[in-house]
Amino acid sequence: MDQWAEFLHVSLRTLQRARKDDLAFQALQAERIIEIVTLYTHGMEVFSNQDKLNKWMGTSTAAMGGKAPQELLDTKLGIGLVNDELGRLEHGILA
Repeated sequence: MDQWAEFLHVSLRTLQRARKDDLAFQALQAERIIEIVTLYTHGMEVFSNQDKLNKWMGTSTAAMGGKAPQELLDTKLGIGLVNDELGRLEHGILA
């Protein structure tokens, strides 16, 4: 929940309240959720294993400027960078 609050630029309390009261997200938050879900779907196609994907998402890498991919999911640009890197891995481009 903490990570999702960061990704969506809302407080943890706001996220908990939305969940408890079954509230809809604002358009920008809904768009970010869809982008992240799409990214994870792509990641599952590349890694074929949730544990491997999660490990990769949490491991800092030079291709991401020394950051872990999950650290970049709070912006549209960051999501695009992670998705691009998944594409490179998918096609065997490691450099």
